[in-house]
Amino acid sequence: MSPIKTGKSIWTYVFIYNCILLWIFGFVSGWERAGYSIIMQFVSTKVIEGLYRRYDRSTMQITSTIPEEIIAAYTKNIDMEFRFWEKLWWLLA
Repeated sequence: MSPIKTGKSIWTYVFIYNCILLWIFGFVSGWERAGYSIIMQFVSTKVIEGLYRRYDRSTMQITSTIPEEIIAAYTKNIDMEFRFWEKLWWLLA
């Protein structure tokens, strides 16, 4: 599921998955190592979640006497930028 559709952060699911693996690791290797690893996973997941802003929505308010021209220029620029990143993504994948 996409974070856009659910409104939830993907990093919570990553943390839960990693904790399940570390819980299994705790049985095999000892709880002290697993405990420190879970703490490290929690801290690093929260840092990444705080810095990762790909799906955040942003709002811009412009007051002008020529709104149609500004909207057209902005929309054209965003559309071209989106297509550039979309093509670049497919080239790198």
